[in-house]
Amino acid sequence: MPGNDDNQPMTDAERQELEALMKLSIREVNHLPDNKKEIVYRELMRRMANSAYPKIIDTIPIIAQAYNAIKQSVLDTLSPFLGVSMPDVWELIRKGIERFEVLEPYMDAELAEHPEIEDQEFSVLMEAAERRARADGVTVPPLPLEQEYPEAASTSPAEKIDRIAALAIRPNYSVMPAHKLMSALKMATRSPEAITQIIVDVSKKGARNRAKVTCILSYEGDNLQIAGRQPFTEYDRCVYSAVVSLYVAGNRVVTCDMIWRAMTGKTEQEQATPAQQAAVTKSLDKMRFMRAVIDCSQEFKMRRISLDGNNLNGGGYDDNLLHLSITWVKTATGKVIRAYEILSAPVLYKYSAAVKQLQTVDIKLLDVKKLDSKGKPTTHSLEYTERRVVIKGYLLRRIEGMKGNNSLNSHCIALRDYDKGGQPHEGLYSIAGSPELSQPMPEDMTDVEKNRRKDNARNIRNDAEAMLKYWTATGYIKGYSIYKDKGVSAGFEIKL
Repeated sequence: MPGNDDNQPMTDAERQELEALMKLSIREVNHLPDNKKEIVYRELMRRMANSAYPKIIDTIPIIAQAYNAIKQSVLDTLSPFLGVSMPDVWELIRKGIERFEVLEPYMDAELAEHPEIEDQEFSVLMEAAERRARADGVTVPPLPLEQEYPEAASTSPAEKIDRIAALAIRPNYSVMPAHKLMSALKMATRSPEAITQIIVDVSKKGARNRAKVTCILSYEGDNLQIAGRQPFTEYDRCVYSAVVSLYVAGNRVVTCDMIWRAMTGKTEQEQATPAQQAAVTKSLDKMRFMRAVIDCSQEFKMRRISLDGNNLNGGGYDDNLLHLSITWVKTATGKVIRAYEILSAPVLYKYSAAVKQLQTVDIKLLDVKKLDSKGKPTTHSLEYTERRVVIKGYLLRRIEGMKGNNSLNSHCIALRDYDKGGQPHEGLYSIAGSPELSQPMPEDMTDVEKNRRKDNARNIRNDAEAMLKYWTATGYIKGYSIYKDKGVSAGFEIKL
């Protein structure tokens, strides 16, 4: 095979085939059979390895990693340049390497001064390094611009969406913003008011005083009744985490199918059902119209957040929860396909990352498998409803909270609502959308209604147990037990 890793010389026919393949455009490469794509990618990797920049080859993760990672990262980087021929690809890579060489010492300095930046995406480090370089009066080579290649800008909406499907990068981790503001948003947005003020108290170990974070949440758009005055739900939070996960992985354009796969840990090209797509679309459209103005000055000072070595005395954010633009097409069969371009990093992700309130789990944990009779995971996944997605997201956040640096003192997950420190907290029943299960059963209920209520509670517990059993089987947790209150199941105690 041309471009393989063995030392066998290529035949004339193989060499001619390789040269022909390397003259194709990125778009044409995307439509090649897999075996032909592999020839192109392996040759791309070989030329990179034989370039004059061995230090860069060892440094940049997308080049140092295996063939699949290189394929995905290179194609994602070149996504605006689908009309570019492969010889021009080398020129684009050369420009990128020149830029990297200028920024490399400033990246080293930034990492030495702010090691926490390693927890953020690579572009954040590059941006910080560029600020340092410009402050020193250094000219930083620009990134190649789409305008240099007009053919790329002329693609149709259908071609753009085809490009998205070809270039989608599956996240390896689910990234969940875990700041207290996320939970406060859900409670506050139940208000019918178009503008809502949210105040959250935050603390840090060793800090003398608590800090207050203020968020003004408003609803934008022509039709506030439809676009804005809907609460931020647990399901919205799961969709938000999926968008963040895709963004951190390198995707800048996403579809409902990509988001659904990120919510459920799927790896292939599984497609969401029409009902699942409708739920994701509704959530995205809602968050596109919700604007958050966050003043986190007190928290920045309490946590001693710094920029370029200087402690900040104030700071905040002002953006829609999701800053997205939409491209959509309608197929001959009447199916509407939407693609969402992420115009800026999700605001609650930026905020949570700045104050180190992000939770990250292996995305495989989201694809909960059924167990066999011996308690071993099978290849069959749990069927996902909106409620199961919500239950899974909540359980993972609670368990990660127990495992984190600021670990929760309690390893218990309550089924019913409860008060702690004078503050109300929702239990699993309310999280799953059935707050009535936290209340005593009304005496005037009919037997049919009582049985329906018992079945609902049992189904929520069973769904939670199916997830906990799977995570026990995979070693994510050591186990769990059910604790009771007055003989009635009251929650789960997690064993780490």
